[in-house]
Amino acid sequence: MLHSRRSVQLLAVIVIATLSIVAPQGAAAAGCAGTSHELQLTNGTVSPGSGTAGSTFTFSVTYQDNGSCAPDSIVVVIEGLGTYALGYVSGNLASGATFRVKLDLPAGRRSYRFEASSGSGKGKRSVVLKNVNPSEVVVSAPPPPPAPPPPPPTSPPPTTPPPTRRPQATPVTTPNQRSESTPVPSASAPPTQGSVVPAVPPDRGDAGGPPGGGDGSLPGEAHSPAGNGSARPLPWLALLVSSLGALFGLIVFAFLSKALADPAPDPTVVMARRRLRPMSQSEPGR
Repeated sequence: MLHSRRSVQLLAVIVIATLSIVAPQGAAAAGCAGTSHELQLTNGTVSPGSGTAGSTFTFSVTYQDNGSCAPDSIVVVIEGLGTYALGYVSGNLASGATFRVKLDLPAGRRSYRFEASSGSGKGKRSVVLKNVNPSEVVVSAPPPPPAPPPPPPTSPPPTTPPPTRRPQATPVTTPNQRSESTPVPSASAPPTQGSVVPAVPPDRGDAGGPPGGGDGSLPGEAHSPAGNGSARPLPWLALLVSSLGALFGLIVFAFLSKALADPAPDPTVVMARRRLRPMSQSEPGR
């Protein structure tokens, strides 16, 4: 009898120990699928709440499940951009675990919210967290890049001036001019025998005027403006004087030549000729 009581007590202890080990696992399993399963999201935020395009924004939320069920999905929904999944960071699912994601956002002002779901069957639960802080994320356009500094001024390379050509004198062709005055041969010095003094007749042109033209200038001589007060003789007057001098010289030369050709007769010879002339005239009568 005593032995049987001890056997019953030992069996009761084994059953109680077995139930203490198996019961928690069955309760946990029943918590994710049972009607008593609950979950919630808290502390939804973004950091920083505003920034410039290209900055990194961190979205985070606290997930809590009374059955310690892992979330089937936990995401952040950003208006106008899309849905982004969050990853586990730290903490206990039953007391609260932190999930987050880091994103680079374009410029704009947008609202956001968090959504999560877990469980199965009758314990399937979903929750949305719209009470977030800050309520919007503001992303501004990046400032324009600073303008590059202007390059330092560079001095232009020295330029070598082209060689300067020396001015060349342009030859000026001037007509040959005769001497202003024609030398007049002197009448005091008789020309020697056998020398010839050419006579230069005045060239008066077709109209009988001075040579060279109707203005009294010699051929090739530059015309002087009328009315100048120069004291030099006129060209035609000089030519006339020279012509008269040449003519006078010819006359003197002619007389001298004749005088040299017929010298004065010797008086003795003349008297002899005179004496012989009557005798020659009387001889025919004899």
